[in-house]
Amino acid sequence: METWNKIWIWIQNYWKIILICIIILVILLVTLKLFRKDGTKPLKELLETAKRSFDEQVKTYEESRNKETKEIKQQTDNNTTIQNKIAEEYAKNKKALQEKQEQTSTLEQNKQPEQLVQEVAKEFGIEVIERK
Repeated sequence: METWNKIWIWIQNYWKIILICIIILVILLVTLKLFRKDGTKPLKELLETAKRSFDEQVKTYEESRNKETKEIKQQTDNNTTIQNKIAEEYAKNKKALQEKQEQTSTLEQNKQPEQLVQEVAKEFGIEVIERK
């Protein structure tokens, strides 16, 4: 009698372990039934369908990734081309500006102050009043 009381107390304290064991047994029985000759066909079809679906998803992902990579490369190439054109144009404009500044400074150095005053007045429409 005392042994049964101890067993009953242990069951009351550890009922979760017993429940887990029962669930595992039920799952084992169900899977054993599925793996018999007649029961494996639906399971195999399910696995094959899942595999095909996974393969299609991987293929779609790889195609989209390749397309995205090509687009990024093309955009990078376009940006590089545009940057090169801008750099060439900047260098050409900078050189032309430097030449113009050199010519202007050379001309201004060669001219007399009166000539410079006349040119500035003419450029801005100012009337020059000469001192007496």
